[in-house]
Order: sequence, then C-alpha cells, then structure tokens
Amino acid sequence: MLAVFMSACSTLLAFGLLAFSKTEAIHAFGLTLALGIAFAFLLAPMVSLFAPKPMQEQ
Repeated sequence: MLAVFMSACSTLLAFGLLAFSKTEAIHAFGLTLALGIAFAFLLAPMVSLFAPKPMQEQ
C-alpha cells in the first residue's frame, strides 16, 4: 500500500499543479486528473476485498 500511496502523491502533485493554470483547458485537465487519481487512490484498498483468495496447497 505504501507504493500506491507514494505513486498517488507524486502523480497528484504533478497533475494537481496544472489545476492552478490560468489557461482554462489546462486547468480543467489538471482538475479532472487530480480528482480521478484521488478517487482511484481512495478506492484502491477495496480491490483487495473482492480479489479472489489464493488456493492453498494440500
């Protein structure tokens, strides 16, 4: 989970800074990506709840 956290943080910083642009298209692009990355990070732990469990050897 640490790798997912660090990846999300660096990506949010990179694309989140675009949201502060005065150019409307770049601002919208940065805002959209920042929201999408934030939701993906928040929903990432839920994947492990629904992932199939590995079969144990007998």
